[in-house]
Amino acid sequence: MESKSPFGSFSSDSSPVFMDRKREPLLPYSEIVLEKVPVKLRNPLSHCLYKRVILWTVLSLFMAAFVLFGKHDGTVRAVTQEHTTTESGSSPITAEGSSTELFHEVHEAKSANNEAQRIIDVTSKEQDQSQVQVTPSTGDAKHLDQEENDVAEEDDEDEDQEFMDDSDEDTSLNAYFHGLKTLVSKSRHDPEWPSAERSGAFTGRVPLNKKVPKPVPYSPYETSDSIKTCYLDKEDKIPAPTLYAYNGVSRHMPDPAIGSYSMFGMRDDVCFDRFGRYGPYGLGYRLAKGGTSVGMNTESSGSETVWEKSGQIDYTSMDWGDAQERCSKRHWNRYRQIDPNTDELEPPNDSKKGQQAIVIRLYTGFKWTYLAVLNFRALITEVSLKSGGEYTVHFLMHVRDDDAPIWSDDVTVQRILDTNVPPEFHNMVTLWRRQLIFGPLQFHGKRPLRHEQRGESVLPASCAVGKDASECGVGEPADLITLNPLFDADNSGWVFAYDTTGYPSNPPRRCAIITASRLSRRLLGAMHEELWRHHHSMFSEMFPPSVALHHGFKAAYAPHPLYVDRAWSPFALDKAFNGGQDHSTSGPGSPFDVSNEHNHKGMSWYYNSEFSGLLWRRWLGYPQLDGRGRNGGEGNRGTMRGGQEEESMEGSTGRMCLRSMLLHPIKFEDPDER
Repeated sequence: MESKSPFGSFSSDSSPVFMDRKREPLLPYSEIVLEKVPVKLRNPLSHCLYKRVILWTVLSLFMAAFVLFGKHDGTVRAVTQEHTTTESGSSPITAEGSSTELFHEVHEAKSANNEAQRIIDVTSKEQDQSQVQVTPSTGDAKHLDQEENDVAEEDDEDEDQEFMDDSDEDTSLNAYFHGLKTLVSKSRHDPEWPSAERSGAFTGRVPLNKKVPKPVPYSPYETSDSIKTCYLDKEDKIPAPTLYAYNGVSRHMPDPAIGSYSMFGMRDDVCFDRFGRYGPYGLGYRLAKGGTSVGMNTESSGSETVWEKSGQIDYTSMDWGDAQERCSKRHWNRYRQIDPNTDELEPPNDSKKGQQAIVIRLYTGFKWTYLAVLNFRALITEVSLKSGGEYTVHFLMHVRDDDAPIWSDDVTVQRILDTNVPPEFHNMVTLWRRQLIFGPLQFHGKRPLRHEQRGESVLPASCAVGKDASECGVGEPADLITLNPLFDADNSGWVFAYDTTGYPSNPPRRCAIITASRLSRRLLGAMHEELWRHHHSMFSEMFPPSVALHHGFKAAYAPHPLYVDRAWSPFALDKAFNGGQDHSTSGPGSPFDVSNEHNHKGMSWYYNSEFSGLLWRRWLGYPQLDGRGRNGGEGNRGTMRGGQEEESMEGSTGRMCLRSMLLHPIKFEDPDER
């Protein structure tokens, strides 16, 4: 996107806002309009759960004051120990639901195997023993009708204790942090967990290799004459770089607790260090040379191999939007096109593929870091340029100033981009604001869905009346692919299970936590019409799976490898993550029950995970306080581990090298950012 106005015309160096934004060197323009967000006291009280917490808190304080200061025979009544021995609270929310299988890859030969932070705090440690029954309210199906029950019986307490580890021994897994000097071939891999030889973490001495192997180019892409090289520059001189991997894995690297590599054809016999993974995109060399200067203060022996062929690429004048467009045009004959007359996509055929969009949500005020830039450079290169344009990355940026004329004023658009997005990504950004999504809610009167008007069914031909039901959808790609299990939200104990709008009663609902997912064009169209024509909506993580359910679309959970921070017993792991109705993730005992979500803190992929951030920062080479414990983690506590000094010292295992995995969330990267 060409600049709409000279840089200097937007602000003055004397502006205090300008001076403040000088600390963010990634942004070319230094003025941000500070938004005044009105305080809305009705918001906390509009949610049933919050309302009940507030009301019970006020009531408890009143009763405590009455007991402490109430008059009895003219004296203040003393509260003795015998008056305070009874404890009460809330236990896992109980409910009913249907079954959704959570996949485990258990190795029998080895003895078995914010956006915003939405943690709803359970009021105190004492609240582990009573029960809360959740049922739809007769007055309003959207809200929870929570009732306090009696304190749980003693055998239930014993069962909960049995669920935890049998001893106070620290079972934290440490082989994740073993480095390049411990690499072995897959055939010699002896995972720290699960293991037939030990029930807890590995505590022995780790043998070190005398020589560290060199990384090799890593290319998981299909080889085809129809895929041509895509370049970063318009002159076609700088090809999209290749990342590097090491053959082998750390000798005692734990295996995933949930999910599979083989199911997706992913290699589990290679690992990646920080330089092989992000060195091609600017990690490890100076900003003045077109890099980021990130990683230069970490252990880096042997990292020069990464730049031997490509050199250290200068990304100073990079335009990723233009690079994606050029790559897509170069391969236009590989993909189905949209008919300009009908605006319909060309029908499927064996010779052409469909292109896919990866949409990333941004918002004004997002704080960019060099590691965020590295991550997006890698994403665009690897899914778009290296695939021959099969995927295109887009940024959808939420403009939080509702008065900004983003559809009529190019100067305003350019100012917003300069203020909030590094120049290399400008041509990938689409702006939107709240009024755009409120429009459908202001439409009065309901209309049938378009397929209903035409007398058509949304179901595929294989699902038509009279067809064999077992063949319905067979051979079709899934309309929805999620990265966490799909579960029945009804009576699951999930805190937003009843957050629906526009439905006359509680509709059947499915959900998958974390919105990162793949949605088909057909599903997106159905969601759009549900909102636009019928004014139906649900909580974001529940809406796509529920619409897929209502319309008979295919939905699937992709069980990617998930790692744990400690040595769970197979029984405890199964009970925690398959503890719902009929040994599923739905109903009473669901792992997504607000009372059970603490189990995810030690996992590598969940919105409240603490382990994911620890693993990521240690892998980047930063020292971290390791506060892992029996309950998942202890933030800002523990022993300082990792960093340049530890990775470089004699007898060290070297810098970390991990298998490919997804990590979420990463709330900060460099410890200095906190």
